[in-house]
Amino acid sequence: MAYAPMSLRFTSLVILTAVSFVAVVSHTSAQMTFDAAGMSCSEFISARRTGSPSHAQYEHGRLWVLGYLAGYYTASGELELTNDVAAAESVHNLLLQMCQGFPESSLQSVSMLTLATETFKLPAEPSTGFRPESYTCGQHIEIKDAGQTGIAEARELWAFAFIQGYKNVEQPYAVIPSDSMPALTSIIVNNCRNDREVLFMDYAEGVAKAVRVETAP
Repeated sequence: MAYAPMSLRFTSLVILTAVSFVAVVSHTSAQMTFDAAGMSCSEFISARRTGSPSHAQYEHGRLWVLGYLAGYYTASGELELTNDVAAAESVHNLLLQMCQGFPESSLQSVSMLTLATETFKLPAEPSTGFRPESYTCGQHIEIKDAGQTGIAEARELWAFAFIQGYKNVEQPYAVIPSDSMPALTSIIVNNCRNDREVLFMDYAEGVAKAVRVETAP
């Protein structure tokens, strides 16, 4: 398949939550920050190098893309997770190919305009120890309460990207600002504390269904 260079201008958006099931939103000022719309493909490729001071951003970007596609495929009824390493790597290989071809495009635009146009099997374990099909709210709360902040926030980044991908099925060019991540993920976490048997991914989907994304005036 041939791909055209991406010059999409994303519309600035605001988030309005009108959700009956969600709890109080709390903000964590020290929470991980990652902006897929602001990270260029050239930055992503550069950060991939072992030993790069920004290698963590590469890992966050890779996880964001997998979360985005999981949300997109869930909304379109096409999510399939696999333990086949070669099959799971195909999406990552195409991501690298697209980023090398269009270095000025953002990671988010590549995900929206190329990766989401095809259906890939996604890795059943997008990061070590994290298997969304069986990962419960209780497991997530245990990790947070044990002070494993980096692990918890990486999985919350996946959930935030899941919400973005889910919304893009009905609103293809909608962008949820990265600074909305603390508010949206805290909704998931607060509900998880009260209902630990529910899958973490199910609450991510619930928030994705409930949140409204509207153009800023």
